[in-house]
Amino acid sequence: LEALARIRAGLRAELEASPWRDEQGLVARIETAFRAMWRRWCSDARGKSGQDCIDR
Repeated sequence: LEALARIRAGLRAELEASPWRDEQGLVARIETAFRAMWRRWCSDARGKSGQDCIDR
């Protein structure tokens, strides 16, 4: 029971320091991943059909 109380006491600080609380950083990483997926798709589409993709 004491161990559980120690875990609970430090849980809030641990969560606050977690990367999941860095919303801006998380969004930036997701945007980077989407951009990479889009570029990969455009590269494949251009190679197969000759269509150009819009790269914004």
